[in-house]
Amino acid sequence: MTPKIFTKHPLVSVAMLLAVGLLITSGGSLLAPTFIAHEESVLRLPLLSSWRNIPFIFSRDFLMFTDGQFRPLSYALLAAVHTFFGVENVLFWHLWLLAFHGLNAFLVFVLVRRFSKHPWSAGLAAAVFALHPLSSLVINDINTFHYVLGWTCYLGALCCYLSFADTSRRRAYVAAVFLFLLGLFTSKIVFTLPIVLAAYELLYRRTKARTVLGRLLPFILLPLLLSPLWWCYKPPPLYFKTTEFPPGAGWYSFFSVVGATGWYLKGLLLGWNLPAPLHESVGRILRLMHLRFLIWALIDLGMLIGAGWALRRKQWAGLGVVLIFAGMLPFASSLWNGVDAWASWTYLYVPLAGFAMLIGSLADGLGSSLRRNGRAAGLTALGLLGLCYGIQQTRLNLASRSAVTYWERVLRINPQSEIASLKLGKAYLKRGEIEDALEVLFSPVVTQIQNASLEMSRHYSAQGEHLAAAIHLTMAAREETGLQFQHYERAAAEVFCNAGAPEYAQEALGRSLMANPTNLSAMEQLARIWVRKGHVAAAERLAERAREIAPSYPETARMWTRIDQARVASETFQMPEVIHPPEPDWLRYVTASTRTARLRREIVQISERYPNDPVIQMEAGICLVQE
Repeated sequence: MTPKIFTKHPLVSVAMLLAVGLLITSGGSLLAPTFIAHEESVLRLPLLSSWRNIPFIFSRDFLMFTDGQFRPLSYALLAAVHTFFGVENVLFWHLWLLAFHGLNAFLVFVLVRRFSKHPWSAGLAAAVFALHPLSSLVINDINTFHYVLGWTCYLGALCCYLSFADTSRRRAYVAAVFLFLLGLFTSKIVFTLPIVLAAYELLYRRTKARTVLGRLLPFILLPLLLSPLWWCYKPPPLYFKTTEFPPGAGWYSFFSVVGATGWYLKGLLLGWNLPAPLHESVGRILRLMHLRFLIWALIDLGMLIGAGWALRRKQWAGLGVVLIFAGMLPFASSLWNGVDAWASWTYLYVPLAGFAMLIGSLADGLGSSLRRNGRAAGLTALGLLGLCYGIQQTRLNLASRSAVTYWERVLRINPQSEIASLKLGKAYLKRGEIEDALEVLFSPVVTQIQNASLEMSRHYSAQGEHLAAAIHLTMAAREETGLQFQHYERAAAEVFCNAGAPEYAQEALGRSLMANPTNLSAMEQLARIWVRKGHVAAAERLAERAREIAPSYPETARMWTRIDQARVASETFQMPEVIHPPEPDWLRYVTASTRTARLRREIVQISERYPNDPVIQMEAGICLVQE
């Protein structure tokens, strides 16, 4: 029996229950900076530090920070809010993500309530969406905010359109078009909304095709007008190197995505294998006549046909199936997805609403069943399913409180995960656990050790072990240019600067700033070098540029503090800082991989201090052979 407060004020009751449920499952991780304030967080972008940078966010150059994809609205909103709340305010940003996720869950309730006979079945659907463990991967990571905001626009436009279809109110139609337009500037998932609307009108309502075309005309023309921004609007090649896929990769990725349907279903139904990176677990399919692809293609086709049949019979569960497939369409091929992660659990955030709609439809059908015992058993099972989802989400949220516990969980699920090995090794280094870091950074599953060597070179350089840092930096040397490949330049700058070679550090920082002219960390390091060399005026001009980009960032404040200290030192005739350059043998080794006899002996000696470092041991072996 439905409680009276739920009957009288269903919207308020659902909003309160969703808020309480999300706070319970997420309360243990609200202060965790793991995926909010980490080095790769979008909140670390200087251009998102102030609303004054919003015009630049809508420019072509900003696409180098968004994987080359045009989705500026979410970043513009973050920039406006970031003006008042810094990245260190972790609690606010967690609540920010929870608020939008809760709003999406509330919109799921509104959507399902339009079709359901019982309000509690819509409430169950909203709870499944809100508390599902899949949503934990999105609501804890600020870098996925564009998915969350894009789905808000999607659901808002869908609910407004359904209201218009039922009442013919123009305001609802205008609101649907407006939210749809906002969504097109937020996420590519919104491009699939016309498919859902067409299925609803043609199959469920059986509206005449001419009427449907007139109603959906803005939802068709707007994507056509804005699609060049997604297809042709690319960042300058100097700043960003677009991922180049081999011929036929579009079809191969499509075969692989279809073949991964079973994994996606396990994730939706059971929350299984979360949060291990999915594209590392699912095998690729490189031919059409692959058994796994053929089986799941037939199953997918059968589900779509069944959804169409259900919609024709006024069974709104079919709309949930359409939502699931429409939500996956933007990620079905690298031809338009254009990223290396061709399969990901985060892609299921949108299909999760369709799955919640199916659960709500099942609960609604059970609620109308004439058999009381069967009805009670079925509803109890669905309620327990929602409870299990909440428990799973709580466990995932607790695991995300630190990078170590999170990536250890991933490695337990998939011991062959290269991404988890690199991330866990980096987390170990931050905690000073060197032996554990070496074990995972150079484990057999890591096929490309350049990134691992970069992390070790920075660690050794900070510890004053310049030769060990040089060995790893030489191992990580690469020639690529662009925003994605400036990690080597930054590591090289740190190694050279700490070793007393500012000229070489300045060269590396120049290449880094050429790839990313707004890199505040590189600006700060370059200004520090110029101040040490006595070029205070040049450092001041660089600090002025940093102030224009991010006036409130600590890097900018530190630059001006160092400049002021240099001015005071010059006015009081203080002795300048003495720079002790490294040995020529060390420089020749780092820049040209030349091993002199003296350096070879030093490498062999340092290998005795680091017996568990495979790169140093390998280099020592080479030196022994050359002797």
